[in-house]
Amino acid sequence: MKNRKIVKIIVCIIMLLIFILYMQPSYASNIIKEAQEWFEGGKTGGETIMNPQDTANAIAPISQLLFWAGIITLFIAGTVMGIKFIMASPEEQGKLKGQLIGLVIAAIVILGAYTIWELSYNFMNEVVNSRPSASSAVVAVAKVQNNYQ
Repeated sequence: MKNRKIVKIIVCIIMLLIFILYMQPSYASNIIKEAQEWFEGGKTGGETIMNPQDTANAIAPISQLLFWAGIITLFIAGTVMGIKFIMASPEEQGKLKGQLIGLVIAAIVILGAYTIWELSYNFMNEVVNSRPSASSAVVAVAKVQNNYQ
């Protein structure tokens, strides 16, 4: 009984020492000020960190490289499977037809992904470029008001 009290006291003292001695410096002293500056930058337009055209120009060669690597791999795999199919017995030809399903699925995935990417990129480009700017809307409203005066 007395031992339990002593153990509890020792545990409490150790925990208290751990809490006192384990102080971490805080780097969040001006986080509210930084957050307010961030919001104000968003309201005023702020500065553009990345230009969308520069991003597209940086990504385009990588996507083309991956696309052509996939096409070349499909071509080589198709050629090898075609040669195996020509030289195979009827039983092996049946197995190769089963493997051909995987090749067709890979081709659909590669070409489909590239097609979806191109379609979405072109669609978004048209949406962004065809959107009237705020200044043209203001000019149109001003013209309408001038016509009624």
